[in-house]
Amino acid sequence: MGRPRQSEREGEADKPALTRTLERGLTLLSLVARGGDLTLIDISRAASMSPSTALRLLETLRARHFVEKDASTGVYRIAIGAFEIGSSYLRQNGLGEAARAVLSRLSGELRQSTSLAVLDNSDIVYVERAEAEGPLGARARWGERLPAHSTAAGKAMLALSWESRCDEVLGAEPFARVTPRTITGRDALMAELRTIRERRYAVDDEESALGVRCIAAPVLDRDGIARAAISVSMLVAANTPERETQVVNAVLRAADRLSANLGWTQHAVPRSGIDADSVFID
Repeated sequence: MGRPRQSEREGEADKPALTRTLERGLTLLSLVARGGDLTLIDISRAASMSPSTALRLLETLRARHFVEKDASTGVYRIAIGAFEIGSSYLRQNGLGEAARAVLSRLSGELRQSTSLAVLDNSDIVYVERAEAEGPLGARARWGERLPAHSTAAGKAMLALSWESRCDEVLGAEPFARVTPRTITGRDALMAELRTIRERRYAVDDEESALGVRCIAAPVLDRDGIARAAISVSMLVAANTPERETQVVNAVLRAADRLSANLGWTQHAVPRSGIDADSVFID
């Protein structure tokens, strides 16, 4: 009883024991964070580990207040300890209170929900948002992940990366097709990123959700590196050229305000953060 399954042992023989334990614990924490009313059996199956091993790790996470368990249903959920650590991400990156203030102001100006996303490998993760009345008010959830190449926020950040870095992040084509309008080819995406870099904002034209069009602009630090992106989503059916121009200008102003808070100055650092001819090499 309690012996690890073969799938738990494969590929782990050369890892230190403490590293394996930490890795397993973080895997369970990530599973709980993604939600779905998971019980011990659900979590152990998803992590390909025995229930006894999963229980031991979950009890450790409970003791440190990273997860909690509903006594009546057996469902595990994220607890306050994980929230405290997650909140420190924005604070330590200078994106906390400043980001909330900028998003709130933008949301009030446009009467649209606004979001702040960061790039994590090939995905974006929504780390902050300001709500507004309307059908899109709850579309992007805190912690939600989407493929970077299918979103305005992801493309806004990728546009300021080296081409080789984009290849490393995105992997081999074809890229995942989220909707029929998602760009899945490398050449088409690189051309789109060049355009984004020149005009300073990105558009998601129903590429991550049909019927939804998004505008995003990168948030830069003092070195001109894109640390995040501010985005606004609109219903295609309610959009007009005049409305989109208004949204683009407002998003650019908001991104510049938050960038200034991170030390970026338009006169001191190029918007791209690197030489104009060195980002995309044909």
